[in-house]
Amino acid sequence: MENRIDAVLTDADRDNVLTIINDIRARLPFLIDLTIEDRQSLPKMGDKSRAFVSQALALAEHDHGGCYGNAPRRRFDHTAFADSNGTRAISRTR
Repeated sequence: MENRIDAVLTDADRDNVLTIINDIRARLPFLIDLTIEDRQSLPKMGDKSRAFVSQALALAEHDHGGCYGNAPRRRFDHTAFADSNGTRAISRTR
């Protein structure tokens, strides 16, 4: 295989990138690493569960007369759900 990458990364640039990566990690402390077993045990969404998820998203967006108190409403990106099988569909809005 031919090496088609011809680039030089200076020490200063490397240090800047690592600093930015560490800053991102600090700002997203809720991110966790999953083991292979963890990933394999997660439920998968297939054709059979897609209709259920679509209905659940629609119900979650519905205003239920304030029965959830002051909890922020959720809005879902249905286009992202359709394009990516729901992997990026949930977003929090204020």
